[in-house]
Amino acid sequence: MKLKWQGLHKKVVFVTVITDLNTCHRTWFNTGVNRCYFPLDEVAKRALVDGLESSQIRVFGLPVRPSFCRPVKKTARALGEALFNVELGKPIGQIIIICVRNKILASTLETGPWKVPVKIRGFETQTEKWMGACDCIITEDGPGTIAEALIRGLPIMKQQLGNCIAGSGVVLVQSVCPRARRVLLKHKCY
Repeated sequence: MKLKWQGLHKKVVFVTVITDLNTCHRTWFNTGVNRCYFPLDEVAKRALVDGLESSQIRVFGLPVRPSFCRPVKKTARALGEALFNVELGKPIGQIIIICVRNKILASTLETGPWKVPVKIRGFETQTEKWMGACDCIITEDGPGTIAEALIRGLPIMKQQLGNCIAGSGVVLVQSVCPRARRVLLKHKCY
C-alpha cells in the first residue's frame, strides 16, 4: 500500500511463489500481483477462480534447491568407505535421523535402545548430501522433502506423526508423484 501511495508500485515487480500442493487459501492470490508461480496446474486453476488472470499465472513445478540435482558420488563413496568393516569384510548399516529443530524428538530418540548404530542430527544445511548417501527415507508430510527424495531416486516411507489433517499425506504424495507408492509406518523402528 505504501509503494502505491508513493507512486512506486509500477517500478517494483510483485511476485508470489506458491509451494502448497493442495490447500491454498484465497488470500494468497492478490490480484495486484505481476506474476504468481505455482507447482501444479490444479492449484493454478484455483487462482483463476479466486480472481487472478491467466497472464499472471505460471506453472513451474515445485521449487527445489539445484544442489539436489547434482551427483553425489564423492560423498557416497566417502561415506561408503567409512561404513565398511575391514574385520568383517562387509558394510555396516546405520540409521541417520535428521530431526531439524525438533529437540523433543531428538531427545526421545537418543534414549534408545537401538539394535543398529544410530546418529541423531539436528538442522542440516546439506540435506542433499545425506539423501545422496542413503538407501531410503522415512519422512512426514512435506512436498519439498518428498520431491527432493524423488529427485534422488529414494524409496519413500511416510511417517504419520501427531495430529495431521486426515488424508493430507495421501494428497501430497499423489500430487508430487501420482504413481508413488507409500508405506505408512505404524511401528517404531527401535
